[in-house]
Amino acid sequence: MPPKRADIWGSFHQSDEKPNGHHYRATHWRCIDAERPSTVAIDIELENNWELMKNEEWFEAALASALSKKKDVNGEKGAMAAHLRRCELATAEEKALATRTAPTKREREEAEKREKAKRKQADDGEGDVEADDEGIGGSIRKFALARSGLMRPDDLHQTHHLS
Repeated sequence: MPPKRADIWGSFHQSDEKPNGHHYRATHWRCIDAERPSTVAIDIELENNWELMKNEEWFEAALASALSKKKDVNGEKGAMAAHLRRCELATAEEKALATRTAPTKREREEAEKREKAKRKQADDGEGDVEADDEGIGGSIRKFALARSGLMRPDDLHQTHHLS
């Protein structure tokens, strides 16, 4: 299940206006923090709550600097996720959030391949522990194994019991 809308906004500052009439502008908090004057001490509290940065006297100038460098994006999940993917300041957690929120076509294909491999491995693992053919589905499993080449056809008629 994809994350809630608010999850990705946790990494971004939301502007007060909607320039395109539909979306707020979003600026990555870490990109704003990178514009902080070098004379200002680093505040560890900001890592835990980026909203505190708005109260700092240098915030407006840092935000303006980030905006002038085109570090803001439309406040839609795809654009914000794309920013997090390519931003050198984004953490691994933020990049993972971007993948969960708005996966690219390649990420979706890779996830499908992994899921398919898991299902195949689970299906292949079913034949490893075989009940006797009197059990429900025993002969069906043997037939499927024979068709897949994991069991020889002449073994179909032999009875195997678990010890």
